[in-house]
Amino acid sequence: MAEQLTEAALLLGVGMAVVFAFLVLLIGGIKVIAAYVKAFPGESAEQNNNIPMPASPATTELHPDLVAAISAAVHAHRLTNK
Repeated sequence: MAEQLTEAALLLGVGMAVVFAFLVLLIGGIKVIAAYVKAFPGESAEQNNNIPMPASPATTELHPDLVAAISAAVHAHRLTNK
């Protein structure tokens, strides 16, 4: 019985040490990447403004046939699911 408790405690310690080491490496890696990105920022925000953005849904026109098809599908769905 004591052997099993000793083995369980050892396994618990090894497992916790592995998780702790992984988290330390993960946080260290994130800090190194953050320092690299801060040191070498790449393109500035002003340069990114030259990229054409797609039109927002509020400014685009919908085809009337598409609106009619969607309206008919919603109406049919509501009729069948009463």
